Amino acid sequence: MTFILLMILSSFAFANMANGESPTILTVVVVNKTANGTPVENDQVTLQIFQHQQIYDIIESNVSEEGKAAFENVPTGEQFIALPRAKHNDMMFTGEAVILDPTKNELEAQVEVFDVSTNTSELFVQIHHFIVKASTESNVLEITEFMQLVNSSDMAISSDERDENGNAIVLNISLPKGFSNLQWSSYFEKDAVVITDNGFYDIMAVPPGSYQLTFSYTLDVKASAMNITKKVSLPTERFMVLGQGGVNLHGQENMETETTNMGGISTEFLRFNDIVAQDEINFLVSGLAYDKSNWITWIIVGAVFVAIIIFAIVRTGKGNKNIAQNN
Repeated sequence: MTFILLMILSSFAFANMANGESPTILTVVVVNKTANGTPVENDQVTLQIFQHQQIYDIIESNVSEEGKAAFENVPTGEQFIALPRAKHNDMMFTGEAVILDPTKNELEAQVEVFDVSTNTSELFVQIHHFIVKASTESNVLEITEFMQLVNSSDMAISSDERDENGNAIVLNISLPKGFSNLQWSSYFEKDAVVITDNGFYDIMAVPPGSYQLTFSYTLDVKASAMNITKKVSLPTERFMVLGQGGVNLHGQENMETETTNMGGISTEFLRFNDIVAQDEINFLVSGLAYDKSNWITWIIVGAVFVAIIIFAIVRTGKGNKNIAQNN
C-alpha cells in the first residue's frame, strides 16, 4: 500500500514538472563589459515577468560574489516572458528577454553592464538624415529624423548636466521652432524622455556601440516657402536634408541641391559634412501647397466671434445700467 502511494505521488510530481508547475529557478548572470570595471557584487537585479505582454510580477534580488542573482519559483509557460535588468553605477541596464520554458527547471539570462562616464566627448553621430515631406491631408510638414549615434568608448556615457529633478541630460535634441506631434521609435524609452519647448532630452546613459535613433514630428505650413533652422547637439560626420513629396530645398550660399531616386520617389537633398556640436543648419523649403483661404476663414471667424463677445458685453453693461436706474 505504501509503495503504491509513493508511486502515485511520484507520478503526480512528474506531471506537475511536465506542466511547468514544479519550482523553476532563473539565474541572471551580470557581466561588467568595461575593461577593469568595478565589481558587480551586490548590484540590484530586477526581473519583470510578463504574461501575454502584460506585467504579471516584478521581483528583485542582489548579485552574489559569483556575479549571479537567483530567482526561485518563477512562473512558467509559453505565455510567460522574463525581462532582466541590472542597476550598476546608478544606471539601469537591460538584458535580453527569456521565455520561461515550462519543460525546464533551471533557466539562465544575462545582463551586460558598464561603468559610467560623464565624458560626452566619446559620443558622436555618424549619419544624420533630416527628411522633409509635405502632407497631402493638411497644411503641415512631416519631419522624420534618423541619427546613427556612436559611443566609441567601453563605458556607458551619462552627463554632468542635470535637470530640475536631478536627472542627467544625456542627449539634448533640439527641434525646429513650432514643432508638434512628437513621436519616437527604437532606442528611446518612454520614461527616459523629457519633452521641452525647444525639443526633448533623454536621461538614459548611452552604452558602448552604435545605435539607430528615430523620431518624427510636424511643422505647420504658414507660407509657400519656409525657413527651417536645426541645431546639432553632437559632432556629426554627415548631415543630409532630404525633401520628398514635391518640396524643393534651397541650401546656404554656393551650396548645390542634388536630386536622387529613393525607392521610386524623387528626392532632393542637401549634404553637410563635419558638423560640430551647437552648429546651426539653415535651409529653405519651397513649393509648399499653402492654402491661405483656410487661414483667412479662421481669421474672419475669429474676428466675428470677438465682435459678438464685445457686443454681448456692451449689451450686458447697458442692461445693468438700466436696472440700476430703475431701482
